[in-house]
Amino acid sequence: MKNLKEADVVILGANIIPMDQDIPFAEAIAAKDGRIVCVGINSDVLHLIGKKTIVIDAQKRSILPGFIDCHVHFMGSAIAAYYIDVSNVHSLADMLELLRSKAAEMGKDEWIRARGFDDSRVTERRYPTRKELDRIAPDNPIIFKRQDGHSCVINSMALEILDLSEDLSGFELDPDTGEFSGILRKKANSIAGKKVNDLIPDELRVKGLAKTAEIAAQRGVTTIHAMDGTSGDSKHISMIKEHVNELPLRVIQYYQTTDVRDVETFSFSRIGGCILIDGTMDSHTAALREPYADKPSTSGGLYFDDDVLEGFIEEAHRKGLQIATHAIGDRAVDQLLDVYEKVLNAYPRQDHRHRIEHIEIPCEDQLERCKELGIALSVQPSFVYCWDVDMYESRIGTSRVKRLHHYKNMIDRGLLVGGGSDSPVTPINPIVGIHTAVNHPIPGNGIDVMSALRMFTSAGARLAFEEDVKGSLTTGKYADMVILSDDPLTVEKERLKDIEIEATLIGGKISYSSGSILEKK
Repeated sequence: MKNLKEADVVILGANIIPMDQDIPFAEAIAAKDGRIVCVGINSDVLHLIGKKTIVIDAQKRSILPGFIDCHVHFMGSAIAAYYIDVSNVHSLADMLELLRSKAAEMGKDEWIRARGFDDSRVTERRYPTRKELDRIAPDNPIIFKRQDGHSCVINSMALEILDLSEDLSGFELDPDTGEFSGILRKKANSIAGKKVNDLIPDELRVKGLAKTAEIAAQRGVTTIHAMDGTSGDSKHISMIKEHVNELPLRVIQYYQTTDVRDVETFSFSRIGGCILIDGTMDSHTAALREPYADKPSTSGGLYFDDDVLEGFIEEAHRKGLQIATHAIGDRAVDQLLDVYEKVLNAYPRQDHRHRIEHIEIPCEDQLERCKELGIALSVQPSFVYCWDVDMYESRIGTSRVKRLHHYKNMIDRGLLVGGGSDSPVTPINPIVGIHTAVNHPIPGNGIDVMSALRMFTSAGARLAFEEDVKGSLTTGKYADMVILSDDPLTVEKERLKDIEIEATLIGGKISYSSGSILEKK
């Protein structure tokens, strides 16, 4: 930077982990106008301290590039703030009693929105029924979402209001009575969720965005890849775009549409997010090569016909867009890779970085195809932290579960692998993601600490073509950084999850501080 005399902020006495192979060690960093202007030892930056410079004594604390969460449903996370969270309640009986008490406090006809139940973790090991929801709140419509968001239960009043057709995919009937069970999956679940969420006022959504951004800053996150919107409905995309500059967070928007014209309207260079190729293993809707171990009558289902999926990917690819799509089961990954391969063979393009979101039980041949095709992966280590292996093993058995979230296989093959949370499915918290990627519950599937850090920093930047401005503490890049209470490279690996965020800086400005070290000197 020409004629630089005074930095805006200087940090001294730090243990800097630059995530830049050309800078093995640093203890000081200086920023001006939002960019890093010097990284080195203390004496390298002293001449940049002026009367207006904010000087931070890091007191040997570790500093990393700001964390990047590569998969957040930003508006979904904002809206989730207005749902009753039952994820820490361990029985259906207690959940229903909680909802009963909430209903008693609410007016007649007022919606009860709840989320976070998990049939694999509650004592009863089942979903609530429509009739149970009817009994606890006969005068209120209820939507009760499973934690993964891919299925829900509604009561009779909600069914009447939502006016859902029995012909919708995922509209479940009780096999014994032939009546509606209350359970919605697949398309029925998506339609119901959208209709209910559309009733939340816009001003509450904007407040929810601000709250979600604050939480992200508290967790050391400086950038999220926001997966929002649906085909033909750009309201959330527009709302985020309108308010994004008011937030303590950088937001990369992915529009979840299959209509390329939708994306062209916003001049985005990317498309997708949770474009659902299948569902989730939790809800028995992920498409598997073999049937579910605990429900042999199904192996899940594909949400796209081959020709429809190919038409979307071909058009988006030929328009030069980066594509992100949700595929969890191995059969869904097969379908997606077949289409990617066909399109890429017909219309070669270097460094496209098309993404697969989640890819939870990849087979060896699939990872090899990803490498050959240049497919990038976006994964969520916190899934196996929040749901543990038992749920997965019950779904897919002891043999297939060995492939679950096999990060070592991905990294060893040289694949580009970014980390995220899928918030609001699991909380925005890269520290937990890093901890789980290292302390993987399945022996042999975990990775070393530095590789886990890359997933949430440098790899996250590359996943959105932002490696020139983010992902490492390198001169010229954004001064986005996080100050940690402990050194992740030396702390006992079992204690990684206990590392605290001392401060988060975006463009050299403090977006969050615990108050412990940020004192002007």
